[in-house]
Amino acid sequence: MALRENGTIAPLINWLPELPRSRARSRVYRWYGELALLERDVERWQGDLPIGRWLADLDRIEHAASHIRVPKSMASDGCALREYIGRVRRAIFARREGTSPIGGR
Repeated sequence: MALRENGTIAPLINWLPELPRSRARSRVYRWYGELALLERDVERWQGDLPIGRWLADLDRIEHAASHIRVPKSMASDGCALREYIGRVRRAIFARREGTSPIGGR
C-alpha cells in the first residue's frame, strides 16, 4: 500500500497505455531521420553519383519501414513514410537522369 500512499501508482497506470504508441512513433521517426539524411545526400552530392549505394540504402529503409507495426491511430504516419520513400526514390532517379525530381524540390 505504500505505493498508493505516495502517489506513484496512478502516474504509472496513466503512462502504460501510451508506451506501445510511443515506441511505434519512435521507430517511424527513426526512419524519417534516415530518409532525411539520404535525401540531403542525394540533393547535395557533387561528382560521380553513388546511385547503387543510394538505392541500396533506400531499399534497406523501405524493407525496415514495411515491417514497422503501428497502431491504427498512427496509420497515416506509416502511409506518409511510404510516400516519403517514394519521393526520395524519384529524386535518386532524377539525379541519375540529370533532371529535377518530380514535384520539384
